[in-house]
Amino acid sequence: MEKGNVMNCWLPRMACLGLLLFSGCSELNLFRLQNADKDKEEEKNDRSKETVKVGDYATVSGNTWIAVHGVGFVTGLNNTGEDPAPSVYRTQLETEMKKRGITNSKQQLESPTTALVLLTAYLPVDIRKGDSFDVEVRLPPNTEATSLAGGWLLPAELTEQANIQGQGTLKGKIFGRCQGPILVSIGKGENQDGVLKRGRILGGGRALKERSLGLNLRSEFQSVRNTSRIATKIGARFHFHDHGQKKSLAEAKNDQYVLLKVHPRYKENYPRYLNVVKNIAFRENDLQRRDRMERLQDDLLNPEKSALAAIQYEAIGTESVPFLKKGLNDPSPEVRLYSAEALAYLANESGAAELAKLAKEEPAFRVYCVAALAALDEAVCYQLLRDLMDEPSAETKYGAFRAMWTMDKDDPFIRGAFLNDHFYLHVIDTKGEPMIHLTRHKRPEIVLFGTEQKFRLPLALTAGNFINVNAQAGAEAITLTRFEVGKPDQRRVVSPRVADVILAAADMGATYPDIAQLVTQAASQYNVEGRVELDALPQAGRRYYRSAGGEKGDKKKGTKIGRPATNPNLFPTLNGMGETPEDLDESESGETPSESGSTPPVEAEIAAKDSGTASLKDIRKNKKSARKAEPEEDAEPSDEELPPSKETAKETAKSKDSPPPQSAPPSQGGKKSWLSFNLFGKKKSVDPETDGDSTSPATDAAPVKGDGAPAKSDGKGPPTQGEGANFQIE
Repeated sequence: MEKGNVMNCWLPRMACLGLLLFSGCSELNLFRLQNADKDKEEEKNDRSKETVKVGDYATVSGNTWIAVHGVGFVTGLNNTGEDPAPSVYRTQLETEMKKRGITNSKQQLESPTTALVLLTAYLPVDIRKGDSFDVEVRLPPNTEATSLAGGWLLPAELTEQANIQGQGTLKGKIFGRCQGPILVSIGKGENQDGVLKRGRILGGGRALKERSLGLNLRSEFQSVRNTSRIATKIGARFHFHDHGQKKSLAEAKNDQYVLLKVHPRYKENYPRYLNVVKNIAFRENDLQRRDRMERLQDDLLNPEKSALAAIQYEAIGTESVPFLKKGLNDPSPEVRLYSAEALAYLANESGAAELAKLAKEEPAFRVYCVAALAALDEAVCYQLLRDLMDEPSAETKYGAFRAMWTMDKDDPFIRGAFLNDHFYLHVIDTKGEPMIHLTRHKRPEIVLFGTEQKFRLPLALTAGNFINVNAQAGAEAITLTRFEVGKPDQRRVVSPRVADVILAAADMGATYPDIAQLVTQAASQYNVEGRVELDALPQAGRRYYRSAGGEKGDKKKGTKIGRPATNPNLFPTLNGMGETPEDLDESESGETPSESGSTPPVEAEIAAKDSGTASLKDIRKNKKSARKAEPEEDAEPSDEELPPSKETAKETAKSKDSPPPQSAPPSQGGKKSWLSFNLFGKKKSVDPETDGDSTSPATDAAPVKGDGAPAKSDGKGPPTQGEGANFQIE
């Protein structure tokens, strides 16, 4: 009886427990279903949102040039120096001379063959310990010295300096040392005295410290967690292996700063590296990344959005290669450019041939195409660059040479001779019109495109203050002599080959400025067979005219390809620094310009001093279009703004004796940076937005024909010896 009562008591309880369990499971299942629906909805919303990138959290730090200064002592002048007046500079120089153990500093300073000079150098973002850089040299104000021609700077130190009120000039750390021969302008003009009082030592500085790049987190995102996450995301995309361990190229230093190292593939194009880093996704899963790559395909095939889409694909990595390859077959040259360029930096050679083709055909693309081929550094690139050196464009020739030299300095096709421990001579076996190329930036070198170039006789030239080069009409050899007080006389007899004459002059002690003087004089006197070009470097920020569609398909509109700030550091920027790499176009980086991306004063000074550019032959702009204000990107250009037709180009080629009209520069306050310099008796005005040049013969020389022969003279005859070697900046 008791047993039955117990069972009767427990049965209702067990039934209630079962109902509760069933109800709980139902509620649990319902809860799970509701959460699943919520997760799907959140995932859908996340996929529809714009991907958050590293650049949304941080800005680039350390991407501006810094100026370093010093006081130096120049020797070897041709009695154009002076005994410097008492000043803070003289006191500083005497202190430095005492440190170096020079006891007779007063007697040396009194010599007319010496001079006190002020030194300035600008260290780029990517400089490393041991790297070379250019050094600006100038005489101090109110000096009685008249010229630095032929001078040699003795070893000097370069430091950061700051003027503190009440304390004077304070020195910082020593960033570099410098020495070497001074390259000055040699020519005629009203400002010649000022020109000869300043110069440049190409690659004469050596860095003792390296600069660092990094990311500074915006104030609202500063935390150790965020810097660590950013370093991890960058490291997943850019890393290296050390003893089998993968190490990131980004390192979180604190809650505000992430240190960046440049990936080797981007060492000659760090502005692109920074742009790619800023476009790395900060928070994105595999499904979201795949979905984004699908969406980016439409942007890649749209010329107006293609640049940013390619950068974002490149930031994703090798997963995006199949998508980028689709852009290689697009009818738009812009789409093919950006696709091939991104593939090259992803170590894929599928677009290499397209890069070479675009470098030949479109000047606005050239700088990026050649830099991408250099970054790719595959066997196919060497052959493509060799072929580009046969092109008629001076930029294409030299740009391809510089790219190949960057890839392999010892390649047999371009290997040169290192002369007198400070400059190079390269003799390249190329086809087509012969050309001699000289540089005024980074690396003192002479490049001869064409192995059998010869000087035309008769000639009478000088190389520096002491070397004379002479040959009579009909002679089969050229005689070089050197006469210098206190030293034995020297004499060499060589063939008229340009390479033989340069080697002989170097053997007699000629420096790079001496050889530059020799070549420019020969060009002004029509003693060379082909062209002589100065700094024929591809540049960013030129205007490309894309088709605007329509039934006729002949309407065009202009758009800039890049900006000076995005110029690969493989090629020095000749048309002004303009902006820092942080200050990119919204159309190109997808971001508004950084408030910290203003141009430092030192960069404006570089632009003012380094005005000058290559002889650009591919596109010409007439006077009317040059004077007009810059058109909007989407506006249709007038007839004057359109690139020349093939028929016009042919007519221009036929009438080489009649140079095109010289363009008038706009006001200094405009965005354009107009550059002007005298070269070989010609005055050049160059618009950096195009690859065109406008040349008109100067009053002291007749124009040179395309085959190197002089055009009909105006009766004055060729300039006298030494008159035409113009590196003059106006």
